[in-house]
Formats: sequence, C-alpha cells, structure tokens
Amino acid sequence: MKIRIGFVSNSSSSSFVIAGVAVCTDDEEKFAAVLKKEFVNEFLAEYRGDAYEFLNDHGITLEQDDENGEYAGLPLNKMDADETKRQFLARAKNELLKVFDEDLIRDTCFISGCSYNG
Repeated sequence: MKIRIGFVSNSSSSSFVIAGVAVCTDDEEKFAAVLKKEFVNEFLAEYRGDAYEFLNDHGITLEQDDENGEYAGLPLNKMDADETKRQFLARAKNELLKVFDEDLIRDTCFISGCSYNG
C-alpha cells in the first residue's frame, strides 16, 4: 500500500478568511432588503439579482461556506502590510457600509470557511 504524505494538488476544496458579514443571496428580494435604498434598483434592474457581480463591481467579495452560508466582505489577502487586524476590520466595515444597510454591518467580524466542489 502506498501512503502519500504532503500536499495533494488535486483537492477540490477551498477555504477562505474574510472580514465581513453573513448574507443571504438565495432570495434576491431578501438580499435587496439589506442594501442601502439607493442600490436596490441598480441591483434588481442592472444586475438582475446577481449578487456576486453586484458586490464584485462594488469592491466586495462574496464567499460561500458549504455548511454556514454566504459572507460578504474583504478577503484577508487585501490587508495592507502595515495594517493591523483592527484597522483592516474597520476598513472592511466602511466598505460594506457603502452598499449595505447599517443594521447588517453591526456584526462585521473575521470569518473563516470552506467549500467542497466534488
């Protein structure tokens, strides 16, 4: 029997760390309800309910965790070299506040997750 030790390159799982909040994109009306009012028509008309494209175009990443849902925010690789975690979290919150209602953003935190594609 052969035992493989080390990194397996054909893995179909991915993990993430994001400074953000939980969102639900399955229902476009629920998602639109947590957006700032000035973005609702843009999301529904121009993006036809495509949350991924809408957020991406507004500088926000959407990540999915197979067990816990979806998260919007800034991925950890966007953290500046001289930025503390607290500063990065505050910056993520400010970016989220540009498009989301303030009530949703209150729970901004670091989130890690994993998805499996296979």
